[in-house]
Amino acid sequence: MRSKGMLNKLVLASLLSYALFPGIANAADAAKAEAGVSSFNLDEIIVTATAAPVNSQMKTNAAVTVITREDIEAKHYTNIVDILESVPGVTTMTPANGIGFEVSGYAQPGMRGIMKVVLLIDGVKQDFGGRTYSANLLRNAADVERIEILRGTNSVLYGSEAVGGVINIITRKHYDAPKTRLSASFGNFSARNFQLDNYGQSGKSFWSVTALTNHQGNYKDGRGRVRPQDADISEIDLKYGIHVNEQNDLIFKYTKHHQDQDYVEGRGYGKDAPGHSQSPRYTTYTGIWNLHSKQPGKWENSLSVYRGENYNDRWLAPYINGKGALAKAWSEKSKGRTVSIQDTYYNQLTENNRISAGFGYVYRAYTSGSYLNSHPTVKEKSFYLQDEWDITKRLKLTVGGRYTAFNDMKNKFMPGVTLGYSFGDKAMVYASSQGYMMYPDFARIVGATLANYSFAANSGLKPQTGRTNEIGAKLKLGSKTYFDVALYDRKQKDSIAGQIIGTDYRGKPLYQYSNADTPVHIKGVEASLRQNFGKHVIATLSYSHVRPEEESNIPNVARDSYSFDLRYRQEKFNFGLSGIGRRNIQRSDKVRDANLQLPCPSYWIWNVYGNYKVNKNLKLWGKVNNIFDRHYIYTPELDTSGSAVYGYTDFRYYSKPGRSFMLGVEYTF
Repeated sequence: MRSKGMLNKLVLASLLSYALFPGIANAADAAKAEAGVSSFNLDEIIVTATAAPVNSQMKTNAAVTVITREDIEAKHYTNIVDILESVPGVTTMTPANGIGFEVSGYAQPGMRGIMKVVLLIDGVKQDFGGRTYSANLLRNAADVERIEILRGTNSVLYGSEAVGGVINIITRKHYDAPKTRLSASFGNFSARNFQLDNYGQSGKSFWSVTALTNHQGNYKDGRGRVRPQDADISEIDLKYGIHVNEQNDLIFKYTKHHQDQDYVEGRGYGKDAPGHSQSPRYTTYTGIWNLHSKQPGKWENSLSVYRGENYNDRWLAPYINGKGALAKAWSEKSKGRTVSIQDTYYNQLTENNRISAGFGYVYRAYTSGSYLNSHPTVKEKSFYLQDEWDITKRLKLTVGGRYTAFNDMKNKFMPGVTLGYSFGDKAMVYASSQGYMMYPDFARIVGATLANYSFAANSGLKPQTGRTNEIGAKLKLGSKTYFDVALYDRKQKDSIAGQIIGTDYRGKPLYQYSNADTPVHIKGVEASLRQNFGKHVIATLSYSHVRPEEESNIPNVARDSYSFDLRYRQEKFNFGLSGIGRRNIQRSDKVRDANLQLPCPSYWIWNVYGNYKVNKNLKLWGKVNNIFDRHYIYTPELDTSGSAVYGYTDFRYYSKPGRSFMLGVEYTF
């Protein structure tokens, strides 16, 4: 019966795709569209899937989605989570605007039913002592060339976190004459954003400078309830590069991100708890040395050094709850640091054979002030080798493995193999099998004390290990239609799960995590299709289905996800309609709230956007999100029987904003 159900999902995906039209828009520029040139720019360099450059998505033996600079500029994305919402297989839902959750796992992107996703900028992994702050990344969208999203496991190239997928934000390396762009936008809910960008190239030097400030105020959700919040975000991004000679490039980058937030969290008994404050901030330093051969595409080496730091101070003032009792204040601090060095290398040994190799060293530390019961450090060393063979002009075999050593735990080897067959430039199929492992989080090993519960330490935890098997196909029908589909099956052992073992010294619930005997088994299917209608209209639609054997393994994940985008483009203006649908969202967590269910387990959200280029210097834009003012919420604190959990009888976490709009202007000179 289960295999029949999966087959039905695949049939549904195919029917949806062929009957309508989706994917992720990968448009060429508007001027080409005006001239009637195909919008499908599939023949561009892709590096994330194999580490060695591939000149077409049709030649990558993996499920890859590319978000272009035009896509980002057309929809005016503000962070990485917004971008990922329409990508097949992405399972992230971020509460509200992220306020109050930027330091938690809830703000991190997830793919294929798991939060283990590697996020790179120019191939360098972003990490802040174990936290990624992913919801806030990509504030500086003006400098992004494209975003490559590799869906599925690729631990050989990217290590222990690359289970659900890999996101690689690739910034620009070549610029025209120096330019400055001033941007301002305003919206309801007291939203206002200001940004200054300066970028260009002079002689051998190139640079990009961004300074921005954003403000978010109180908002109404779809039921008209006001959610109080006040957040001020500021960021500075600096990049300086030198084309030393034909073979050497040096790039230096610096980012400083700061937030001050006040917000109200529902704490039950029909009473909101005011006095929540939070000050997350992070700083990154990156140095990259790219060295390549004089013969284009022969070989290349990239050496990077990275340092990321984060600090957060979050607290709640005392307040009177709905029962008239005084609720105590609490505070939670975290401070972390990551230092890493990595090297990646590829060489086209012969016309039919190429290798990729590399090593990495990562040092992570939680310093004083953490909510953890001690302040551990992590030292991770790894080396990988991957070999690609063109067995024939149509058949390609890729084999490789990564060897990793993590603190005092047993060393692990993660193998991977992929076989792909191309039917010319119009179609290809592939099959892959990738091993992976996931090391336990700090809190699971050393224990942690939080406001409402605690974790007991368990130094004997073993890494979670598993394998993802995947088959996929891609089809390009002329310049009008592009379709891809992927099916995957992920099995995992030694999964880490928790259970209550008593109470802590405060009388709060005490949990302990251990390796479970029950294996995790998750299956899924993704499909997308892109369709051109004449010279000016392009439509996309995607569908994904995730089915776990055990619900508790993927909390807050929709079984079925849909995305739709219809865009009309002219040389002077473009506008579009986009929709995101979620059905049968699972809300279950074996550790604390196994029976909780969402009040909005299924919904559709529709957005509209538009841009008008007044002249070569001035552009006006606008967008309306959630145009039908749909009410949807992240998670409640009531179980299925209506009983209160922890005494809360109202929604604890923020619902999402209702109808909202932004109007903006950009001036470039």
